[in-house]
Amino acid sequence: MSWIKCNDPRWRWVFLIAATLVAVVLALFLYLRGWQSGGGIVDALAVILLFCLALAGAIVLALLAYAAFRRWCDLRGAPPKGAGTREKSGPSSVHLPSTIYKRPDPMIYSQYYLMAHDFAVTWDNPDIWLTELPASGGTMALVASQNLLPDHVYRVHARIYNGSLEAPAVGMPVFFSFLTFGIGIVPTLIGVTVVNLPVKGAAGHPVETFVDWRTPVAAGHYCIQVGLFWLDDAEPANNLGQENVDVKKLASPAVFGFPLRNDAPGRRQFRLEADAYPPPVPPACPEPARDATGRPARDPAAGTARLVAHRRDAHPLPPGWSVAFSPAAEFVLAGGEQIDIVATVTVLGTVPEPQPVNVNALADGVLAGGVTLFVHS
Repeated sequence: MSWIKCNDPRWRWVFLIAATLVAVVLALFLYLRGWQSGGGIVDALAVILLFCLALAGAIVLALLAYAAFRRWCDLRGAPPKGAGTREKSGPSSVHLPSTIYKRPDPMIYSQYYLMAHDFAVTWDNPDIWLTELPASGGTMALVASQNLLPDHVYRVHARIYNGSLEAPAVGMPVFFSFLTFGIGIVPTLIGVTVVNLPVKGAAGHPVETFVDWRTPVAAGHYCIQVGLFWLDDAEPANNLGQENVDVKKLASPAVFGFPLRNDAPGRRQFRLEADAYPPPVPPACPEPARDATGRPARDPAAGTARLVAHRRDAHPLPPGWSVAFSPAAEFVLAGGEQIDIVATVTVLGTVPEPQPVNVNALADGVLAGGVTLFVHS
């Protein structure tokens, strides 16, 4: 009886109806045989009474057979038990709501996600970098994204994390694209890779992947974007990272130019803001303090202090520094409209090491893009 799906109620009802029909057909056959024998009225009434009793008995027998069959199905689908036990284990199949199972959280350093949570950002993405193609010894020389040659093949690398401790992302597509240097420029696809992202803390986490990219023939600055795609992502807002920098030697003042485009279909109010948030450097992991039981002691204050250090208002421009925007720091652009922005950075004193100046464009109060400018003497 392996073809019978015991756990499906529909098959049980089919068995019950078939047994009842067999009983009815048998009782009807006996009645017709008695009627054809030509007996008297009393015999006919007896046959009818016997028919009713047989029909009722047949129904009872069918119900009993159904109960026995259902019990057999339950025992057949139950897990192995000790000898003599008849514990009812319940249904062998359980429906889990979509909100119960665990979902992975693929993530990359995402400026849009961090700004939405009021954190300062850098457009010199720590999870995206470029190198030359491997040399004969396998080494790959790092390349600054603002010094790219036209019509030249580079290797674009990306580092991807999983915020989930329980759910991996197997076969996840990673999209690489580039933009002309600026804000809100339309991306062009470079290539797609597929990675197997393990859970946080497992061997092989984080995952690194890459594509080879031949830069356009036209000289200029280009920005790299890396997007992660997972249909059932626990937090899809942290899946897009951008590498977008420019470097100028200080010429008192330093002048940077870049285009800004409204990539939305309608008019939007833009506002340009500047800060001096540096590219984040992973801190050293000190030996954690331990409580009386020897377990690591939690220090909520230390965690809060680390978050506060990355807030937007914690990184103003240094004293004496200023950034002026031309044609203006606030303006309105129609859908698809593009303008050229000139940022003039004035500093106080000398700058021996490159210092970042992040320019963020907010469209109706929401981050639309940005660039990181490095100035040095």
